[in-house]
Amino acid sequence: RLEVVEQKGMAIDQPLQRFQNEQKRHRDVQRKIQKLEGALRTCERDLRDLEEDVDIEKETKKIYKQIAKCNNQRLNRMIALEKVLTQWTAELQEGDAISLELTQAGAKARDLHDKIRECDMEVRRLQESIREYYTRYMQAKSQADAAKKVAKKHAPLSKYKERFQEEWMPGEVDETIGMIEELQVQLESVIEDRSILKRYDEIQRKIADLSKNTSERTARLEEMRRIIEEKKVVWMRGIQGIVDKISKEYSKHFVDMGCAGEIRIKEDEDFEKYGLEIWVQFRENSPLQRLSKYTQSGGERSVSTMLYLLCLQRVTETPFRVVDEINQGMDSKNERMIFDRIVASCASEDAGPNAPQYFLVTPKLLPNLKYPDGADISVLTVYNGWGMLEDSAWDMQSLYQQMVY
Repeated sequence: RLEVVEQKGMAIDQPLQRFQNEQKRHRDVQRKIQKLEGALRTCERDLRDLEEDVDIEKETKKIYKQIAKCNNQRLNRMIALEKVLTQWTAELQEGDAISLELTQAGAKARDLHDKIRECDMEVRRLQESIREYYTRYMQAKSQADAAKKVAKKHAPLSKYKERFQEEWMPGEVDETIGMIEELQVQLESVIEDRSILKRYDEIQRKIADLSKNTSERTARLEEMRRIIEEKKVVWMRGIQGIVDKISKEYSKHFVDMGCAGEIRIKEDEDFEKYGLEIWVQFRENSPLQRLSKYTQSGGERSVSTMLYLLCLQRVTETPFRVVDEINQGMDSKNERMIFDRIVASCASEDAGPNAPQYFLVTPKLLPNLKYPDGADISVLTVYNGWGMLEDSAWDMQSLYQQMVY
């Protein structure tokens, strides 16, 4: 029964609480209205005083002149802006054309590399065939030598040489042909496998054909390698220039932090395995080491990666950049270091008036961060979530006074 009474009491208190809150908001609104009415009366009084003391027509002409002057300045700036945009568009198109040429050259290089691999495989296959035919040839030669030994054993030349010279040497062509045929019959009766000589001749012809094809394919392979090397030199010249620019900026950031770093090209026989490597040194008396999860800590890797992204903005053009929670996992030293680098990069003189906007999204900011004088930097704090005050309940004037005093 007590719980029922408490529930009824809460049901009564809730509308009462809402009424009290609404009554409070109403009083606040009335105070603001009274305050605004007082300010309005003051402005009306000041306006009447100004109208009595100032020549309205003269001031109006003066204002019109100022407006015309401002419009002329705006027109001149718009003309200058149009020229800059035209030049920027032309340079952007030229950069796109160069990028397209590099992409096409890379594709051609990969195609040539694939053809070279195919040629290498064909050469290896032909070499294997040559070795196979040579093995067969040696086997046939061994069989022929064995048959020759058998022939010498059954019909030694020394035994029939004198008889061949004196008695069996024919004097006529027909007799010579008949003798050849007779000897051929005798030879065939001696050789066990009559296909050996035929196989031997076929193998010899195939070896000659393969040797000819191998020479032609080798020449084609060398020509393709020469073309790829020429394309590679041109391609590497453009890539090396971009990487040197990034590496120079990267090294400058690390020197400012008392460390060392550089960007290197990772080369390979396969163009698809080309890449960029980051080499850093965070401790004195230690050599430059390639960035990896086995050598550097998580914070050092985050710092190295963020500085690399900062350097990329020198060679790529974008209207704005967004970095989301890059300081997560960093200690306060590395976080402050990265923030200073980002601010210095965006506010430097060589960044120019057309530098892209930079958005750094983070759930927290360290205290006492450095903001350069004259830098166009804004800190936007988002207040959101359950339990927040209504926007009408904020007294910004009072908040500014507390911040100042």
